[in-house]
Amino acid sequence: MADVYSAGTEPEEDVHALAKRMMTENGIDPSSQYPKSVSIYLRKKLNIIVTTCDGARENCPFFPGNAKRLHWGLSDPAAVEGNEETRLTAFRKTFAEISERVSDLVDLIQEIRNNS
Repeated sequence: MADVYSAGTEPEEDVHALAKRMMTENGIDPSSQYPKSVSIYLRKKLNIIVTTCDGARENCPFFPGNAKRLHWGLSDPAAVEGNEETRLTAFRKTFAEISERVSDLVDLIQEIRNNS
């Protein structure tokens, strides 16, 4: 088991409607999700820190300990302009990329556990 936290360096007021739609389409209940600032986790000892965009990597604060840092460099689907179908396609693509990378992350978590 792993505790997973999600936060941003510049959180929005609410979770993007299309992100909520992606969660719902993929069996995730978005009702308890809300944007959080990374600052609320600064005192937590983290084993792995994943940044998903260049801005987050550049602005990610210092966390105590020896956390392994990963950068995924994903495109921000909220920045895509166009009609709803174009924007929805961008969110689906990003969701798929995150899903693929989470599989690798699970392997890394298992490796860390085995070496502890």
